Amino acid sequence: MPDGELRFGVLGPLQVNGQDAAVPAKQRVVLAALLLRANRVVPVETLIDAVWDGAPPASARVTVQGYLRRLRRDLPGGAGERIITRDPGYLIRVAGGELDLDEFTGLCGRARSAAAEGDWPGASGQLTQALALWRGDPLADVPSDVLRRGEVPRLAELRWQALELRFAAELRLGRHTGVIAELRQLASAEPAREELHGLLMVALYRCGRQAEALEVYRGIDRALREEIGITP
Repeated sequence: MPDGELRFGVLGPLQVNGQDAAVPAKQRVVLAALLLRANRVVPVETLIDAVWDGAPPASARVTVQGYLRRLRRDLPGGAGERIITRDPGYLIRVAGGELDLDEFTGLCGRARSAAAEGDWPGASGQLTQALALWRGDPLADVPSDVLRRGEVPRLAELRWQALELRFAAELRLGRHTGVIAELRQLASAEPAREELHGLLMVALYRCGRQAEALEVYRGIDRALREEIGITP
């Protein structure tokens, strides 16, 4: 790693330089809130809301300032020096390639461009790299209901979109046999996710398994009717 370069991770347990962030829980909440808006000012009130889930004590502002002082002191590799005071709050400076979320979204953007140009091997490769950055559930060790409600569904949707585009690329490349097992597992976990079931149907159909493809359609039809009252 070049001098001065750091690595931050939010796509799983919170990490700094490849290691789980070894700071107390409420300080992890502050660090996560800053990293999720890297290079942008996060107001103090937003940090307070995240730390105390909307029910802060009277001393919250002073306490958050103390958490930030300790983060600046305790984060490894000079990471704490990246935290800057800027009215009306704080920001953390992150360079290109240092935050896994930024790297993930960059790879996904390049994959979409490749797909639009018909470069399906390129799209598949970029998406494989992007998805490999996920280490588990995002913010898994960050005890903040506010952050989880506000950020985890957004991050999960980005991952699902990347998965679906990767499967679409694999089908374009004729690799339908190799993706059926994974598609089945994911479709079982998300019974109402229409795009995923459609990809599984295509893979089964191309393998000559039309009856199974039709059964997948019946399953997504039932799920969508029961959950939101629409048909596929």
